[in-house]
Amino acid sequence: MAKSVFQMHGADSKGRLMMSQRLRRDQVLPEVAKLPACVIGIVACTGAFFWQRQFETLGHTVRIIAPQYVKPFVKHQKSHRNDAEAICTAMRQPNMKFVPTKNEVQQDIQALHRARSRLVNRRTALVSQMRGLLLDLGGHHRRFNQPGPACHPEDYCRPW
Repeated sequence: MAKSVFQMHGADSKGRLMMSQRLRRDQVLPEVAKLPACVIGIVACTGAFFWQRQFETLGHTVRIIAPQYVKPFVKHQKSHRNDAEAICTAMRQPNMKFVPTKNEVQQDIQALHRARSRLVNRRTALVSQMRGLLLDLGGHHRRFNQPGPACHPEDYCRPW
């Protein structure tokens, strides 16, 4: 299993490079804890809200940026270093839009809504597939969730 790699890129208010460091996941919090309180920019991705909470407990201010707002600032091919530099550049833009932060309860509620939405979509797909199969066999075409005459399995059984 590949280890997660994080690229830290620090710049001052004028955009001058102050630090550039590649870290493993287990090295991130100790390194960030060494920094004086500052503004940290993170691209919105899996784990962004977790890291936001971790960095804020260390006294930093965290801003999360949607990937589509960072992409125009990537200078060269995609790499951790170029992405980190682009996030840093995007953070300095005066009219940058940031993703609203979420606490753990908000993330749990969002996860439940997404899981329910996926279940509803899969159920709808299954019902549509079953309806199509029954129609291929000459079955009824009424909606399954609407009242109607009783359907019996033997109505659809065919000797093979």
